[in-house]
Amino acid sequence: MKRPFNKLFLGFLFVLLDINIFIDILPDPLGYYLIYRGLKLLLSEFPESRKAVYLTILLCIVSIPSVFIQNFSNNPSWNMPLLSWWSVYYSVLEIMYLILVYYVFQLMIKIVQQFGDKLLILRTVRTFKIYFTIMITINIIRTFTINMTPNMFLFYNIAGGLIGITLQLIFLFLLKRFKSIDLMAQTS
Repeated sequence: MKRPFNKLFLGFLFVLLDINIFIDILPDPLGYYLIYRGLKLLLSEFPESRKAVYLTILLCIVSIPSVFIQNFSNNPSWNMPLLSWWSVYYSVLEIMYLILVYYVFQLMIKIVQQFGDKLLILRTVRTFKIYFTIMITINIIRTFTINMTPNMFLFYNIAGGLIGITLQLIFLFLLKRFKSIDLMAQTS
């Protein structure tokens, strides 16, 4: 499990980190490609990963503009309407990302059930429930930010951003833990 989950870990890390110096230094399409390679390695043993493989191919293509276009919603000097094509693009990209994480969590639950470690099963299921409860709540609240006062909007952005980053890091640490699973030893 080390090789596939190493690729998944690096891929999700590339997608999480956004370092822009004229272009994205750690491009999202490369991250999605690494995720694709990791899932492809698991496909023969776990056919459940097929949907995630197809989604990563789509994300590799759809995320190409994000390499060249910075997320302007983070730049207050950019006078862009609240609902523009780029804001819709980033919202769709985020929804597709959440669907990918859902598929990866489902795959991880299947793998850990086959592995049989009760503590890791509980940790994976609990992390899955917490991750999606909070991320969906953040995204639902985001639809109401247009009606917030500037102070509430600032608080929401800071709190939501910190919580989102924390959840992403917890997910990355869980992926890192999966690198040590040895299914061959368990099936023998």
